[in-house]
Amino acid sequence: MAYWEIAKPGGPLDEAEFAPNGVRLLMAMVLPPYNLLTSSREITDLDSMKGLKIRSTGGALDLTVQKIGGVPVQMPAPEVREALSRGTIDAGLFPYPSVTPYGMEAFLDWGTQGLNFGSFVATYVISTDKWNSLPEDVQQAMTEIGKELTREGCETADAGNMEVKQQIADAGVTFVDLPPEDVEKLGEILSTVGSEWAAQFDSQGKPGSDILEAFRAALAKN
Repeated sequence: MAYWEIAKPGGPLDEAEFAPNGVRLLMAMVLPPYNLLTSSREITDLDSMKGLKIRSTGGALDLTVQKIGGVPVQMPAPEVREALSRGTIDAGLFPYPSVTPYGMEAFLDWGTQGLNFGSFVATYVISTDKWNSLPEDVQQAMTEIGKELTREGCETADAGNMEVKQQIADAGVTFVDLPPEDVEKLGEILSTVGSEWAAQFDSQGKPGSDILEAFRAALAKN
């Protein structure tokens, strides 16, 4: 809902990105937090993550992988299963529900739990021109439904996350907890990712830090 607040019409992300590109947010889907899953190396602490070739989607996730001592390897999800089977990569950062549709669990042995290496937001938009052509009552209904679906989508994703985690465990993947001191250290490490990512956009003349600040403010309210 924090993302909804900044991306909905009139929000800071809308004004910076959506509106200038002629689109309007209808709803958003935020995936569950990413965890690390490996093909062979047992994860026991932060040091055990160093040197792993980890599938990434680029951007902020590349920064995350680098900060835990891994090597980011960008590739689309449909290619990950084969990459794991060939040893092209050692691990991936995924929400649990993204593992089973591709059958990745067959080539995974270890996974973290209770951590948050980031996530992914899918946005559903409509062109501004099309929106303006709709009757006012239709616009109002779509706005109300979009907000409600954004909330329900997250609730559904959270519920399904634990169900799929059990399926992965049943397939032979062992989930581990990092030592408390490493969990705290990881939080400190990852807390810098957002600021560094935003700074990259600032250097390109885009309001990265302003958007990040707005998002964090919205998080505090939701």
